[in-house]
Amino acid sequence: MRIAWWVFAAIVAAALMVNLALVSARVSQNAEEALRSRVTVASAGLRTQMELLDLRSSPQKAAFSPDLIEATRPPADPAQAPARPDERALRAAAAALQPEPDLVVVANAHGAAVSRRGKAATFGEDPARLPMVHVALESGASPQFITFEGSLYRAAAARIPGSAVVVMAGTRIDDRLGAQLRTQLDADVSFFHEGTLVASSLGKDDRAAVSAWATKPPTTGFGSLSLTLPVVGNALADQLPLGAPRAATRASIASLAQTVQAVISVPAAAYFVWLARYQAFYLAAWLLFVLIAFITGAFADRARTPSYERPVDAASRRVAEEELRPAAAASAGHDALDPDLPAAPGRVEEPQFGPLGAAAGRDEPMWSAEALPRSEDQPPAQSIPTPTEPLVADVTGRFSTPPPAASPSGEAPMFADASAAPAESVDEEEAHLRDTFDKFLALRAETGESVHLSYDRFATKLRQNRDQLLARGNVRAVRFTVYKKDGRAAIKASAVR
Repeated sequence: MRIAWWVFAAIVAAALMVNLALVSARVSQNAEEALRSRVTVASAGLRTQMELLDLRSSPQKAAFSPDLIEATRPPADPAQAPARPDERALRAAAAALQPEPDLVVVANAHGAAVSRRGKAATFGEDPARLPMVHVALESGASPQFITFEGSLYRAAAARIPGSAVVVMAGTRIDDRLGAQLRTQLDADVSFFHEGTLVASSLGKDDRAAVSAWATKPPTTGFGSLSLTLPVVGNALADQLPLGAPRAATRASIASLAQTVQAVISVPAAAYFVWLARYQAFYLAAWLLFVLIAFITGAFADRARTPSYERPVDAASRRVAEEELRPAAAASAGHDALDPDLPAAPGRVEEPQFGPLGAAAGRDEPMWSAEALPRSEDQPPAQSIPTPTEPLVADVTGRFSTPPPAASPSGEAPMFADASAAPAESVDEEEAHLRDTFDKFLALRAETGESVHLSYDRFATKLRQNRDQLLARGNVRAVRFTVYKKDGRAAIKASAVR
């Protein structure tokens, strides 16, 4: 029983682990596909947003502004040197570019006017230190990334018609731009210039992680999941989830220029923290199941083995019988004392005996009625068993040679005095029934069968069986023997002639 229970528990435990593996694999695969799709869409969206940024800050509109053309008109006298761009030209350019870009430059070969967000405008700048000015003076410049005074800009330049003056507009690549892009792309964006992080929408802690991730061969993502569980806290953060990457984000690198890259990242905690918690609680319940199954299996056989203590005296036996009588009265069910008889359900068991006239087994002699004294109207006997060897009938009505008797001669004791036989027979029969009852209960306890039997019903059944044997004639006494048959306790009735 114990081994069978443990085998069953092992099969269930293995099935539960297989289910966890299948569920985890399916959830992890779906989550990875969803994250990969978001990163791909965000990467394409970043390029689109950069193109829209170039259109919004394009200087072409400002270059054709009448106010700016008038402010930068060359002098009427050719001998007079062209004037440097002044504040009037800078205001005209800023008014034409709405919203005003982070960088506005109006320059010619003799000087420049520069306006930067958050700083005062400067005039008379050296055009040589301004990016793109020489290229724009010759043919104009398409949008590109430039550095000016330590900041990275996305800028473009255009030449003002009718004069050797260019206007340049640019958007600074900073955290403010990263935050704007995050709302538009539903993903974090980090800009790197020559391997250095210059702007990001990530927090302070994640910036160090994305910088380390971008400088080495990229993996699926960076960062660690923040997992907090009851009792154990974050002790399992590095072990869960099982069967899935434990990076807190999924990221990819998009190259925007030769020296400028953007890292697009999507947080994965919303998908994998749930999976990690599910696995943690599932494993805790699995361990609890294994523990309960082990304890249950360890005590299973002990709980099924009945405890039987033989009464030490007649008084104790009578007390036990009085306790069993209410249960016997409340239940009409019983079990057969012999394995050959069918068992009926019930709590209190009664001894059952089969019909005495049933056919004998194939290898057991039959005690036929022809062995009894015949009356005048009975037919002659065909066969009579040998009278020197007593026959034994078990509870199914079969008769065979009885087990060896306790006496050396093998014969049943005889009454010494015929006149004293009836009185002595009563006491002897009662003692024999009591002894048979005790031996029967002891053998049932040994075979693991129920010991809840009523002595009154037990004795009644034995007496009925004895009377049926005595009614056949040529039988002086009946003795009952307890033996084990097919692993169960049984009783044989020995006819003594």
